[in-house]
Order: sequence, then C-alpha cells, then structure tokens
Amino acid sequence: MDRTGAVLATLGALLLVALTEISRLSGQQLDLEARSWSFESLMGAARLLDRNTEGWAALRALDQSPEVPFPVGGWLTAYVSLDLVLIVTYYALAYRVLATRHRPALRLAGLAALADLVENALAAVARPLAPGATAPWLVAASALKWLFLVLVVLVLLRRLLAFGDDSWRRVLRRWGRAVYTQRFSVLPLLPLVVLAVVPGPDMLDQLPDIQRRWVQGDLGHGLAAGVALAILAASVLAAGRMGADYTWWRVEGWGPDHPRPEPLVGFWFIATGVILVLGLGMTWATGTAGLSVPRMAIFAGVPLLVGLLSAPLRAVLRNPGAWPWRWLPGGVRRLLVRALAWVPAHVRPPDGRVLTRDHLGPIWLVGDVMATLVIVVGGAGLVRSFTAVVVLDPGHVVAWLALATGVVAALGAWWGTEWVYRWLDRAAAQERPGWRGWWAVALRPGHGSSRRQVVGATVLHAVSIAGLLVVGSVPAWAAANLGVIACFVLAVTCLTGMVATAIALLQYGGSPPAFWLPGLRLSTVPVVSLLLVTFLIASTSGGDARIHGVRSTPVSAGGMTPRPSVEDALAAWLASPDPCRVEVQAAGRTVTLRPMLLLAAEGGGVRAAYWTASILDLVSGRSLDTSGWGVQATGEGACGAASTFLSGGASGGAVGLVAGRFAEPGGAREEVVRIAGPAALGSGVVGLVIRDLVYGGAGVPLPVYGGPDPGPDGQRWVDRAGLMELVWQDRAAGFDQPFLADDAGRPPGRPTGHLVLTSTSMTTGCRMFVSQLDLLREPLPVVSRTPGQCNELDRPAANSVDLLGTHGGPGCLGEITAATAGMLTARFPYVTPSGVVDACESPAGRLPRQQLVDGGYTENTGLGTVVDLAPRWHTAVPEHNTRQLSLPEPEIVVPPVGNQRAGFAQADTPALLQRAAALTTADQLWVTDEGTAAVAEAVAAEIDRVRPRGVVVVHQSTFPAVTAPLGSVLSRDSMTSLDEALARQLERCDPAAPQNVLCRRGFGSLGDALAFLRP
Repeated sequence: MDRTGAVLATLGALLLVALTEISRLSGQQLDLEARSWSFESLMGAARLLDRNTEGWAALRALDQSPEVPFPVGGWLTAYVSLDLVLIVTYYALAYRVLATRHRPALRLAGLAALADLVENALAAVARPLAPGATAPWLVAASALKWLFLVLVVLVLLRRLLAFGDDSWRRVLRRWGRAVYTQRFSVLPLLPLVVLAVVPGPDMLDQLPDIQRRWVQGDLGHGLAAGVALAILAASVLAAGRMGADYTWWRVEGWGPDHPRPEPLVGFWFIATGVILVLGLGMTWATGTAGLSVPRMAIFAGVPLLVGLLSAPLRAVLRNPGAWPWRWLPGGVRRLLVRALAWVPAHVRPPDGRVLTRDHLGPIWLVGDVMATLVIVVGGAGLVRSFTAVVVLDPGHVVAWLALATGVVAALGAWWGTEWVYRWLDRAAAQERPGWRGWWAVALRPGHGSSRRQVVGATVLHAVSIAGLLVVGSVPAWAAANLGVIACFVLAVTCLTGMVATAIALLQYGGSPPAFWLPGLRLSTVPVVSLLLVTFLIASTSGGDARIHGVRSTPVSAGGMTPRPSVEDALAAWLASPDPCRVEVQAAGRTVTLRPMLLLAAEGGGVRAAYWTASILDLVSGRSLDTSGWGVQATGEGACGAASTFLSGGASGGAVGLVAGRFAEPGGAREEVVRIAGPAALGSGVVGLVIRDLVYGGAGVPLPVYGGPDPGPDGQRWVDRAGLMELVWQDRAAGFDQPFLADDAGRPPGRPTGHLVLTSTSMTTGCRMFVSQLDLLREPLPVVSRTPGQCNELDRPAANSVDLLGTHGGPGCLGEITAATAGMLTARFPYVTPSGVVDACESPAGRLPRQQLVDGGYTENTGLGTVVDLAPRWHTAVPEHNTRQLSLPEPEIVVPPVGNQRAGFAQADTPALLQRAAALTTADQLWVTDEGTAAVAEAVAAEIDRVRPRGVVVVHQSTFPAVTAPLGSVLSRDSMTSLDEALARQLERCDPAAPQNVLCRRGFGSLGDALAFLRP
C-alpha cells in the first residue's frame, strides 16, 4: 500500500472517530420514554440481528419536539454526510488493495458500499417522511451492508487459510516478523492509540478533556505536546532505522571482507559503573534521602555478573592453552584444565534466525510507518477531542481550528515524513558534511560500516538516560509548564529510547559469551528480559513502605490529635444554634423542624469530586442559574453549611468532601477547580513512567525540583501519589490543612459535617475508615481481637476498621494532611499506587502491613458508611425527639439522607437506598406514648409535607454534552456540562415526568433537599 492508500486509511479512521463521537452525543438524548437511541444503534452491526424500527420513530419525534433543545435531525444530517465520505473512502481503499489480489472480495465490498449508500439515502428522507414508510427499508439496507462486510472478511479468511496456497501466510509471517523486529517502535505508539483515539467512557475520556483545555488558556501545553510528539517520532524513526540496518548487515553485509564485530563485553562493566556513579552521585549531590542500597546492588550486580562471566569465557575461547596454571597445585590444575576443555566444546556462539532480502523491506517500512503514525495519532486525538465541541456549538471558532489542525496533521503527516525520509536518503547518498549529514548516514540502513550506527546508538542512549533523569527530577515544573500529554510522551520517549538504543548498541556484536552457555544459547542480548528479572529480584528486597508509604508526620508519645466519638459529636451538633430550622404548626403548637443532613458521595474521579463540591456549595447557600455561579449567601441563607452531621464517601466523591470540609462555605467548587488542572496528573504520570520505576528497580530516589517543597527537612523520596498530594496542597489551601482538627468535638460548621471516608485494604480486604470521628468501640470480653483484622463483632461497622484509631500513633501512622486523607480513598490504578502503612507495634499487639487502595473496591457509594454507622447516630435522634415531643415548643431533628452521583446512568444501589429510606421515616424519629401520640402524628404529617422524601439522589442528568472524564483533569467544557446537569437537579421532583426515573421510585432531588433547608 503506497502513500495514497495510507492517506485513505487515515481519512477513514478520522471519519470513524468523528462518527463515533456524533453517535455518542445522539445517544445521550433520551426520547420521551427515557430511552436512548444512538445513530450507531440504528445503523450499526446490531442491525444484523435486530430489525426493530421503533428507534427511527422516536428519533423523528425528538426532531419535531419543541421541548428538545438539541437539533437531533441536524446531527443526523451531519452523520449521514460524513458517512457518505466514508463510503467513498473505504471503497477506494478496498479497490487499491484488492483489485489485483482478490476480485471476489472487492465485488462484495462494492455491494456493501451500495447498500450503505441506500441506507444513507433512506436515513436522509426519514426526517420529513413518516418513519413507517422508510424505516423497514432502512433497517433492511443496514442489515445488508453489514452482511456484505462480514462476507468480505470471511472470503479473505478463506483465502488466508486455503490449503495448498500459503503465499498470503508467507506474507503475513514476513510482516509479523517485521513488526516484532520493530517492537520498540510499536510499543510507544500503543498507549497513545488507546488513550487518544479508542472511543470509550470514563478513563478513556481523560485525554480528550486535557486537549480541550488547550483552547481554554493552556495553548502552551498544546504546543509542548506537539514538540514532544515530534521528538517521539524522531526517536521511533531512529530506533526503526537502526533495526533495519542490523537486518541489512545480517542479510547483506557481513562476510569475509566485513566480519561481524565482537560482542561488547566491556559494555557491561561500563553499565555497572554508570549505574553506581549516577545513583550515588545524584543522591549525594541532591541530598535526597531514601537510597535503597539492596536495590542498587541488585540493579548494578546483574550487568556486573554478565561481564564477569563473559570476560573469562571470551578469553578461554580465544586461546584455551594460554592460561598460566603451572603454579597451581596439581589437583586444582587438572580440574581447571578439564573445565577449560569443556568450554570450547559446549560454549559457542548460537546461530541466529536466518533472514532473507524479503525481510529487509518490511522491517524498514514498518519502522518508518510507525514514526509517521505518531503524528497521525496525535492529529486523530484532536479530531476525537473537538468533534463533540463543534457539534454542540457550531460557532466555536477555536474548536473548529483545533479540529482542522488535527485533520491536517493526520493527513499531512504522510507527505511531511515522506519528504524527511527522502531528504535523509539523499543526504546519506551524497555524504553531506556536518552533523546533519553524519546523522543521515547513521540513519541510512546498509551504508558503509556499522561503526557510525553504534556511535549514534551510544549518543542516543546517553541522551535518553539524561532526559529520563532530568524529567524525573522536575515533575511538578514539567507538568505545570509542559502539560500532561507532553510529560507522558517525553517520559515514554526517554524510557523506550533508552531500551531501544541499548538493544541497537548491542545487536551488532551479538550476545556476549555469558549467553552462549548450554540452556541459554541466545544470539542476541535479552535486554528486556534482563530488566524484568532485575526488577523482580529487586522487589524481593522489601521496602514497599519506603517506596509507596503513606505520607504522615510522626506523632509524639502523647498520640494522635483527639477525635470526638460519634455520640459526643452528635451531642455537640444538637447543642449548636447554627443549623437550619423550619417552623411548622402541629397540634396547636409551634414545632421547629431541624434538618440533620447525612451525605453520601459516590466515587468517580475528578468528575465526582467536582459534582460533590458543587452540591456542597449549593447546600451552603451559593446560587446557580443559567448565567453561572452566584455569590455565597450569608446569615440564615447560609445555614445549610452547619446542617450536616456527617458525610461518607469514596474515591473522587471523598476528594470533593475533603474540599468542602476544609474550604470556606461556598468555596468547595473552586478548591476542586484548582486541583483539577494538569499539574497533579502530569506529576503523577512522570512518577508512574520514570520516578517510581527508577526507585523500585535501581533504588535511586530522584529529587523533586521546580515544585512544592517535599519536606521541611530537605529533599526526601516522594512517590507519584505523594507528588499529586503536594500539588493539591500547593494549589488549594484547604488540602494543606491537618485532617484531624483540634476543635474539641465542636461542629465543623462546614456543609460536610464530620468526614468518615472509605479506603480499602488489599492486605485484608477490609473497608478502612479514614475518619474524623473516633469509631473505636470497647472490646467485647468474649472476643479475642486479631490486630488489623475487621471481622470481630466490636468493629465500627461490618468488615471495617478505623484506620486512624487502629494504626495511628507513635511508630505507626502519624498525622496526615487533608490531601493525604483524600488520596487514601482515591488510589485508583494505574496512575496512583497502593499506599503502604508499614507493620508496627500498638497497644493491641503488632499490626500487619496494610496496602490501601481506592475505597470504591469495597463500598463506592458512601451510603454504606451512613447506613452502617446508623446504630451510633440513630439511637440519639429518637431519644432527643421523644423528649422534645412533651415540650410546649418542640425541636425535632429530621435526618434526610443525600446520595450524590456524578455518573450519567440513573441506576442506584437499591438495598442501601431502601435501608437509608427506612431510617428516615417518621416512625423512626421518636418513641411515643399515650400523651405524645397525637402530637407525633401531627408533626409527622407536617414532616411529610415539607420533606416528602427522606432520601435524595442527586444524579447527573442524561443529555447531550461533552463527557466529563473519570480521571484527574477537567476542562471548562466538562465543568459547564456538569453545571448544566446540576442546574436541572435544582428542580423539585415531579413523579409524573416519564424521564425522571428516580422520582418515580420515591427519591427526592436536590431541589427537594434545598427547599427543606430553606423553604
């Protein structure tokens, strides 16, 4: 396939990306019966089995409904128009590939294209005409299209598997060998393809949202990403050309006139010295504490062992009889003579795989194509990121420019890189002077001698190592100034470039004699296998707590900051005059209803954090309307900030709760906006790809320059989770506060109340509460406690451990910041590792090491925390209310439960929601007798009037919008879509509305909760 074919394939891929994004938007628009009909579901492969025409009728109804603000019919026109271009593109590509190779498959592709044209024509007229007249034919055309495409695949597979004709299989094997040879040109491309191009929800929406920030003030990050992609493309090109050059020498070059170079035995001693000098030198020069001597010894010992084995074996093989053994005792001399006689007979260079000239062309071409695809994938990522933006807002000029840039970059890459390759070939043929000509020759397979390629590989290897150390030492600076994508691309470039150039450097001489021993017999050095074995051995040296230990400040002998018990905190809340109050008339009395909010924040990355923090601001008294966010209310309008008793949550929801707990009332959303920039995730990415890998494998703790100070006592090791915590603390003042505030149990005066967050122990499988309340209970005398376990009867809740109560103290886990507490609940792979609390001694005995991960693994909704702690808080509420019923002007505590969900699906956790609803019914609020029954009945009626639903579920409404990701960075578009969804939740529940599923199930909306707080 030539350049034209490559351009056609790229254009087809771009069209598929755009069509997928438009289809996803259409699927977010619910019909009048709350059903979703994406264009892909109406015209996709499912039509082979599903002949239902109901979707087309629903689509036409949406197009004609004045209540639908989105031009669904116009989107269908755009979808069909792009699909027409795709039809022409894929048939032209099929013609170029199959015209001379397989005419039957080409004819089937033509029939599929014809059916596709008919399908588009019918879809175009389905809007103005009655769907009943066109929909059956449209469904039939869709089925035929996919049937013909399936037949194309089957016909080609039949040809591939045909007996007696293995020509196609030989071609595939040859190209498969080429891809394997160029695997280090392919590997850097795979994560970019998955993150930038592959459609999908949640985590796969993160990179597009990062790119959307480029047109919202982070243009420099976009330019840096472009430069980083160009550097990666150059690195991939160099690695590919060196692999092709080695193949040329194996096929054409080596012979009597040009013998193959000797294996580089000295390289292994030099590598050992470089590892020791760089590791010890950097640690001494930067003063970074945490050097792991066992890991460094293992990492430096592996190449040293290879060198120590290879050097004497090479000497013996060169001249077995030249060793002076006469001075040795007779027995030892005879033993060594036998060993030396064994070496030449059994240790010999292995024969490599036989390659022919047919292998050279594919290997060379694959390397060059991979370099071009780096730019193509970058352009395709822009197309995916901005298609939804321009569809939703056709007047967004900057988004159109970004979209056009992606198309030009993806298609123009084939012309641009072809010019570069031709220039390199011409410069190499003419042997131009200067550094450009030198590198042109070094990157020209089969030119002259391999010496220049070896020198070039050495230079690039040194540059990769230097880049690895520099980028790894300035994670926060790189993230803030270059952006997430540039950091990731540069880190991957340095890492894969270091390995690829090491392979290129060693490949010409082949493996050293240490790999010629019986049982190994390897013709090339297994660089990757050696690294994996080294890391595996290093991991057995222990020290997980040193690598990924939870950041904390050691406590004195006096212990942790005291925490109030649930009972003491509730008594203080009941005595506080600040929470909201609602006066009603019941049984001839003035009754004050006092809402006691219990909040549960579901996880979901930064999306959930923003959603939760925004809800907390609304509870505090801040306003939100179509013009945006208003100012924070004061006086009685801000009473909601003191009306919450406790909040539970996990993952991103817990991070939002932390923001609300430590920010001023009405400022939680701004706190999350500050940490939702690229600095935190960029630092984490550098830690993931470089820092944690270097420390875990080589034991060298890289310093942290150009960012937040990692500690008051100078440089010390910080892993990737710690880097993100430092950025949070630097960007948002609330996250830099101690998690345990010494407030003597007073109500915090924040819309979260006291925090009881959820983490998960991978060691025991327990739910680990990161709590501001003391949840420990007195041990039962008949129960034998097992330190660190969670299955005893006296635990705070089922399968749960109070982390700070059990593991906090001298010699164990110390005082933690708000950022660390939030991160303990949100350690979701792969960006953040598990946090390690090392084994330690406690009054209850020796506690085992705990590895803590995302709380969503055990309980993601936060509802389980609220419900499971009910025996602690729910007992005091009826006691208080029962006493109040006998007073002339009673004050009744009414506990509504709020569940905050940032996901699109209107699904719930039925069992937990029903348990929460049971706790908030009127008969659970008091214990009556004959004297108070009438009053209780009247008060219950008023409660049902002002608070018709005891459980409120605040979910993200389903409507077409830019999808907020499940990640760590949010664009302004994502925030706007979340704000719009939240504004819809401010409406009171209407069970008659067919699209409001949760209201029909008996749950309230955010508007219901706010109306109860401030009627």
